[in-house]
Amino acid sequence: MKKIAGITLLTFLLFGEVREHVVKKGDTLWDIAGYYYNNPFAWVAIWKENMDKIKDPHWIYPGQVFVIPEIPPEEAAKIGIPFYPVTERVPAPEVTVLKPPLPAVAPDLILSAGFVDFVENVKPFAKLIDTEPKGIKNLYYYQKAYIDKGSLDGVKEGDLFLVYDIGPGIKSKRKGSLGNYFKILGKIKVLKVSEKISCVEILPSYDLIHVNNLIMPISLPEIPYDVRLVPSKRDIKAQIVYRTHSENEILKPFEIVIIDAGEEDGVKIGDLFEIYREKEIKGVKAPYIFLGTLQVLNVKKKSSTCYIRSVTREDIKVGDYVRLVGEISK
Repeated sequence: MKKIAGITLLTFLLFGEVREHVVKKGDTLWDIAGYYYNNPFAWVAIWKENMDKIKDPHWIYPGQVFVIPEIPPEEAAKIGIPFYPVTERVPAPEVTVLKPPLPAVAPDLILSAGFVDFVENVKPFAKLIDTEPKGIKNLYYYQKAYIDKGSLDGVKEGDLFLVYDIGPGIKSKRKGSLGNYFKILGKIKVLKVSEKISCVEILPSYDLIHVNNLIMPISLPEIPYDVRLVPSKRDIKAQIVYRTHSENEILKPFEIVIIDAGEEDGVKIGDLFEIYREKEIKGVKAPYIFLGTLQVLNVKKKSSTCYIRSVTREDIKVGDYVRLVGEISK
């Protein structure tokens, strides 16, 4: 498919030009939304338009043809898709541009990536108990629901929380049990509060949200700002112990993986690791195979959550090795 420049593509989408996407091997709704809207969180718009073809948004298949719907400007603004209205050109006054400080890694990426910890260390604050209106099976952005906490529990209008699900237990050959993967499904905002129950709105979601999902306060680790990557002299090696996507799916940049090195090993947010695979030929050790790079988003005691920055091969898998090659510095 011929790539169209961002503004032109958005003009087509916002003003009713019908577009279709033929699914290729390795595509996800997240990736498709990122391509057409420059915002992967808009994946729900594609899913809603093609629900007759998509039974489960986690599973789409090569050869399927999806309509890429137009998104009205007011809706585009809600989910962060830029809208560029045509206006008369006027001379721009000279201004002094103040550059805001840049984080080492994006806060939203950290939140959506999830983390690994032991269940006993992560106590849910609340539970999602119903939908508004009742009977909605899959919740996504700007739909409403109820949680089982209210003013008696300190909840106030405007409060923000994370919705999460507890995933599988993760083990390491070196360290044994690392805990469970806590999958972050999205953010919610409190709209109205009674003594024991609050009405909430789903903010842009990272995945589908359901009744009985758990709620926790938003907590971000300390993120360094205005830094650069430099070569590291620290010697840290580890293995990939978990992929958030199926092993059968092609691994792409920005996929989340877990490695079995954490705070106790000296890992820090922003650290850059290369991914490699050892190889032997007839019992003789051969040069290692370079597979790509990953960067650390969140660090726990025994493990770290990372995102894939680059890949040279599509078969990166659990068990591949990583070693520290870069770190952030002022």
